Amino acid sequence: MGVPVVDSHSHVIADDPVRYPLAPMGGKQSDWSKERPVNGVGMARAMQEAGVAKSILVQASTCYGHDNSYTLDCVKANPSQFVGVYSVDTLLPDAVAQVKRWKDAGLSGTRVFIAGHTAADHSVRLDDPRSFPVWEYISEQKIPMCVQLRADGLPQLETLLKQFPKA
Repeated sequence: MGVPVVDSHSHVIADDPVRYPLAPMGGKQSDWSKERPVNGVGMARAMQEAGVAKSILVQASTCYGHDNSYTLDCVKANPSQFVGVYSVDTLLPDAVAQVKRWKDAGLSGTRVFIAGHTAADHSVRLDDPRSFPVWEYISEQKIPMCVQLRADGLPQLETLLKQFPKA
């Protein structure tokens, strides 16, 4: 038997917009999620057909913003195949509580953005001091962090990693 194949970054989109209402970051849903949506059942089926053993479901923030409910429900429905990464707004005063909420609910890692999303405001800085409580908490708890940025954001990431070397 070979080495298990793991898809390290996939997204799932619900078929039920009433139960899982759209609330994309910046108010604009991503084109890919409209053109090529795949729900949790479809993802599991595609994984089986492709020989993928496990998939890390990353919150589709360009569909659901920071409401990680669908990602969580997919992970709970199929824990042998899915692990979930949740999205939080690290600048909010209750960001650490949100990290705890989603982690305690069964998701495994945190995702933050400073680029590559549909929000119009790209001036948010990864190294904004308001985010430091989250970085401190994830460092202490050894929670994986998925950072979406472009090359010009690397100095901000470097600043954070120097301040929080266990992150």
